[in-house]
Amino acid sequence: SQQIGFALPAGVTTEIPIKVSLLVTGTAIRGTDYSLPADTTFTGASGAALLPVAADILVEDVEDIHVTPAVSDAYSTIYTFLPATLDLTIKDAQYPFPAG
Repeated sequence: SQQIGFALPAGVTTEIPIKVSLLVTGTAIRGTDYSLPADTTFTGASGAALLPVAADILVEDVEDIHVTPAVSDAYSTIYTFLPATLDLTIKDAQYPFPAG
């Protein structure tokens, strides 16, 4: 399995907590194909949200995940992420089937 994450840039810290809420859409199923917290909070130099892509034994069509972060803090500061939406594709291994 692989992990994809969000984190503060190297060398960047914050004096106030920054909450990152993750809106997730797509054809992949949360809890089956991936797991992701609903939100995470960056404090100081810490804070990360990891998206572990789960290995399953199912032969499935290509699945997609679209993650859009919404960021807030106690001062209503406007934050942006680049890219604004992270688009991921899960391609399951295809097993060879014997000719029938």
